[in-house]
Amino acid sequence: METAHLHEYITLAKTQSFTRAAGELAITQSALSKHVATLERELGCELFVRNGRGVVLTQAGAVLYEKALIAEHLLKQTRMAVRDAVNAPAEEGPVFDTDIQPDIALRCACNLVARRYGLTAAEHTALVGFLEEHGFAAIEDELDLNRDELGALLGGIYRKLGVHDKDQLVALIHSISE
Repeated sequence: METAHLHEYITLAKTQSFTRAAGELAITQSALSKHVATLERELGCELFVRNGRGVVLTQAGAVLYEKALIAEHLLKQTRMAVRDAVNAPAEEGPVFDTDIQPDIALRCACNLVARRYGLTAAEHTALVGFLEEHGFAAIEDELDLNRDELGALLGGIYRKLGVHDKDQLVALIHSISE
């Protein structure tokens, strides 16, 4: 599985449009379509339902989306760790980042909440990043948003979920996972 294809898949899932995703990725729609078809062949299932307005993730597509986000996050951390190792003085020895495992239980609960409350892919990504305390800058970078846009997105999530603060949000997430 090509990591570039996973990145393209994530972009398509977030934008829900071949046209927008291809534009963001600076590739042709045809190339994007071929790469998605390659993933579908490799996994033996449809990942998107195509409709007149764009695409929507299938259940299998949602699973791949979640795993692709984790894989992309791990790849980013790996690249940074390797770059840091190259730049570290030799006498320090290897540096290991043991805090790279995402909270799988939290992500599963977020997936359930996203499905139950109809969150978009971007809202789901923001919710996970917010609850895993990645920091606003990291979430903004991942979703290509500015601070105001992220604030509006998180506010929309709060309204959809019927919560008023982070404590209520955490309680809702934990109640869903029990």
